[in-house]
Amino acid sequence: MSRIGPFSLRTISRLMVIVLVVVLGVAIGLHNVLAGRGAPPAPKLVAGTTLDGHAAPSFALVDQTGTTVSLARLRGHPVVITFLDATCVTECPLTAQYLDWTAQFLGPRAHDVVWLAVSVNPSNTPAQAEAFITKNHVAVPLHVLLGTPAQLSAVWHAYYIDVVPSTTGDVEHTIATYLIDPAGHEREILDQAYDAKLAAQDLRALGAA
Repeated sequence: MSRIGPFSLRTISRLMVIVLVVVLGVAIGLHNVLAGRGAPPAPKLVAGTTLDGHAAPSFALVDQTGTTVSLARLRGHPVVITFLDATCVTECPLTAQYLDWTAQFLGPRAHDVVWLAVSVNPSNTPAQAEAFITKNHVAVPLHVLLGTPAQLSAVWHAYYIDVVPSTTGDVEHTIATYLIDPAGHEREILDQAYDAKLAAQDLRALGAA
């Protein structure tokens, strides 16, 4: 009977370790595949610039009706976030018009979307917000979010909105609209003159994801 020497035992032990590592790697890989099975793929968005899906910066502000709107409590719904001045008479009414056009293309599913407009003017009042909605015939159930300079500037900064205060005319600011998915992730940013039909398509995709 042949005898296995010390060298052979070390060789066998190393081979066993290699086999165990390979088996463990295969098991982990299989687990990852099975865990990912059934997870919906990220929808393809086409209306603007696709974002990386990080959690949208949270905030809680009071709207024109005195209701506190918390982004964290809106999970389960696609959310549209834009920025405007309730006393603006140039670009902001157009921003609101694009929201309405998007809702029209969405049809009944527009009721599943939460429509938010963060004020870029801390001087805006609830009465001014209501007047803006009435004057510009805003059809979507728009929450105009108001607050102190500190509260609002924190949101502007989190969403990369530059604001140049003005005491003589419209407040100059970055014009941008964010699409947030029902899980609270940033999915897309739309520029000033986006295609409302494509934006509706993207919101539909986010709602189904």
